[in-house]
Amino acid sequence: RATEAERRRQSDGGRVTGDGGRATEAERRATEAERRATEAERRRQSDGRRRQSDGGRATEAERRRQSDGRRRQSDGGRATGDGGRATEAERRRQSDATEPQCSSAKSDVTTFKGNGKRLR
Repeated sequence: RATEAERRRQSDGGRVTGDGGRATEAERRATEAERRATEAERRRQSDGRRRQSDGGRATEAERRRQSDGRRRQSDGGRATGDGGRATEAERRRQSDATEPQCSSAKSDVTTFKGNGKRLR
């Protein structure tokens, strides 16, 4: 007969424990941590860049660097060697790269000079 604990165990991923079907508190915590780890890993892989040589722990600085690495890719995909901190000058350069230049390659599309919206 399937005991209550056994039914509970099957609901949590069907893992077989040798201890008579009781999942200990530590065990439950471990699977929880594992789920969290794989989630972090999925996030890390989706941003495709970092090699996982560090045992899978992303440090706080690393997370920050990745998030603004994503920001930096909008400005032409240049890789900076400075650990991912965009300097103030860099940020300024990016912001005025996004403003519409009239003498760009796309100048056959008529744009308002002020706000870059297309004219129909």
